[in-house]
Amino acid sequence: MLQALKKVAGAVALAAFMVLGCMTAFADDEVQNPPSPHVVYQVFTDGQWKNEAMDKQSASDSASPVEGLKVWLTGVDGSISYRVYLHDGGWQGWVSDGAVAGGENTGNQIEAIQMKLSGYAGQVLDVWYRATVSGKEKLGLAMTGSPAGTVGEGKPLTSLEAYLTEVNHNESDGTPSVRTNLPFGFYDDNGVTRYTDVPGGIYTGWIDHDGARYYVRDNSFLTGWQYIDGLKFYFDEQGKLVQDLDPIIGIQSSYVIKINKQLNTLVPYAKDGDNGYIIPVKTMLCSVGDDTPLGTFHTPEKYRWRLMVNDTYTQYATRITAGQGFLIHSVCYDKPDIYTMQSVGYNGLGVVRSLGCIRLTAENAKWVYDNCAIGTTIEIFEDPVNVGPYYKPTITPIPVEQTWDPTDPLVSDEVKNQAAAQQQEEAARRQAEEQAAAQAAAEQKAAEEAAVKERQEVGPGFGL
Repeated sequence: MLQALKKVAGAVALAAFMVLGCMTAFADDEVQNPPSPHVVYQVFTDGQWKNEAMDKQSASDSASPVEGLKVWLTGVDGSISYRVYLHDGGWQGWVSDGAVAGGENTGNQIEAIQMKLSGYAGQVLDVWYRATVSGKEKLGLAMTGSPAGTVGEGKPLTSLEAYLTEVNHNESDGTPSVRTNLPFGFYDDNGVTRYTDVPGGIYTGWIDHDGARYYVRDNSFLTGWQYIDGLKFYFDEQGKLVQDLDPIIGIQSSYVIKINKQLNTLVPYAKDGDNGYIIPVKTMLCSVGDDTPLGTFHTPEKYRWRLMVNDTYTQYATRITAGQGFLIHSVCYDKPDIYTMQSVGYNGLGVVRSLGCIRLTAENAKWVYDNCAIGTTIEIFEDPVNVGPYYKPTITPIPVEQTWDPTDPLVSDEVKNQAAAQQQEEAARRQAEEQAAAQAAAEQKAAEEAAVKERQEVGPGFGL
């Protein structure tokens, strides 16, 4: 009996070792060899779904029209959406992640396609795709969101290829990805500028162009006050989104502040009557800390200057919640003096570096201090994608030796003008040094070329 038990125990131990060993090896393999991202696609043609293709492979070797399309991602978190232009019916609605676009045995051919990524995949990758149309004609590469194929020519799609790259990696050779006689992009309609993302399409959504943001509804640019996605925005006469509403609405009696801890942005919202706080006023760049609390709070007190735990001082401090040491405030100073600022804090805005407080420029900290009354609601959340309704601000780094905040309204014009003059002198000095170095290099190159020419003219026997 004992021997039998020993055999059973040994078998169990061996099995456990094998299982654990396999699990460990599998886990190690996952760490050492993470899955690569791929885009996989499949077309319906000749009455059947062709074999799956991926990463620049041709979806079909047939010359028959494609009627259906399925696309999905592997090896990466996120989603891929796509839609097709049908010979009868035009652009269809978006589908995602393996759903059928077009159809099966309908006799209605696909003539163009469009794809886009979302989620994590949309942050780090672009999808590129190319259409092959009747006559085995390959068109140019299209990038995320662009159309590929023909529109209005009656030429069916017969195959396609697609692949993924790092975001903002240009693969285009300049060959058009779509051929059409219909307008798309920005186009003129009897003197009115309109926009659509695909030929013959009806577009509604945001557009970022030449450093400005617009919203288009049914191909028309919106102006004035508009409700979009539950928020209220203001667009100027040219349709540009106004991203600082203080000059438009003035200072309001109350605000709600929303802070995205993950992306280091702070947005105050103004009230739109009974609709609540749905008017984003502006976006401020901030720096949070790992210990910055998440949740909804109400400000209990404020301080013009506040001594911090590391024996530094901050301006315009607003406590986030009672009983905790977290505040919204300026960057740090050596003492309560606006000319003793620590430049490393200013230059570090936009990254996580505080002990849990919310750091802002002096200008923005003062805005919160002046305009947000005691009891103001503060919402702190995490979202890795949504920077807010407006662009995320940036700052111009200041010299390490500069000890004042360039946004601080209390810094004298004399100090600012003196700093500007010094910066101009420094820029002129650097330019002169660069020009002198370039001239010296040119003279040295000319001397070397002259020496080579002289040796060639004299010949190899000279001096023997």
